[in-house]
Amino acid sequence: MNKTLALVTSVSVLSLGGCAADPAIYRTQSSMKLCMDYLTLPSINVNQGARAEELGRRGENCSQYYGAASAQQQNDERFDRTLRSLSTPAPQQSTTGYQQGTHTYMINGKMVTCTTTGTITNCF
Repeated sequence: MNKTLALVTSVSVLSLGGCAADPAIYRTQSSMKLCMDYLTLPSINVNQGARAEELGRRGENCSQYYGAASAQQQNDERFDRTLRSLSTPAPQQSTTGYQQGTHTYMINGKMVTCTTTGTITNCF
């Protein structure tokens, strides 16, 4: 049992360490890519330090990408909200597991209507 726990712990530690990219890879990326990733990914991302280091080496402050990064984050949040709204369970379930009837969804600012009959769904 102790050998199994030691093996699982070792694999877990190695897996976590394997998530970080080699800092040399950032030398080949454009400043735009580095800045957009740095500005839009969570601060706990294991690669943020290496990105910041490379940007500092280049003397890049990313200020020219603030607007684009803000727009990307707003789009990501809108997409996440849409996914969450689509995953809300419908009050009426059929025995086949498909939501029967007509349902309307707002997807990327457009109204989409879907009709389910049996196991067939048509959206328009």
